[in-house]
Amino acid sequence: MSESLKKIDSFILFGVLGDLSIRKLIPALYYLERDNMLSDALQILGVGRKDVSDQDLKERVKESLNEFVSPEYLNPVAVSRLVERFSYCACDLLKIESYKDLSQKLNDWEKPMAYYLAISPSLFEMVCDGLKVSNLITPDCRIIIEKPIGFDLDTSQDINQKLTRHFDESRIYRIDHYLGIETVQNL
Repeated sequence: MSESLKKIDSFILFGVLGDLSIRKLIPALYYLERDNMLSDALQILGVGRKDVSDQDLKERVKESLNEFVSPEYLNPVAVSRLVERFSYCACDLLKIESYKDLSQKLNDWEKPMAYYLAISPSLFEMVCDGLKVSNLITPDCRIIIEKPIGFDLDTSQDINQKLTRHFDESRIYRIDHYLGIETVQNL
């Protein structure tokens, strides 16, 4: 397998405690786990503003699954496997110096990485800048944005210009969480 097509074993989810992650992304990851579609080596780092422990995040992941996955689809073994993949890093996305903690946390993680931005589009540029300054952007990492990408043509072009300053176009995935679920499953 060419290096540029290497599978992702490190998944960094910005906004892990937000509504989009809790209601949609964590349950989607669960279904992939349940169907044995995740690499055995996959690690998931949740990034958020709140100062919570890894264990606190794991409890919130369980709560999310219990609330947003129908009981008939919950498999306790798959739930446990998914929960154990998660760890947490608090990061103030508006402060470049906060990305040092993120970089240290990811120091031993497998490359390439996939960065999923389940955050406000107004933070996309700052996150990209923080990842760049912390040497967390490699030529083969990927970034996924899932929101309206601007409010009109001008704001959409502005967001795209900011993303392509740091990421090759072939490494940027833009999705709508209602229309793009199949795309995410195929990453």
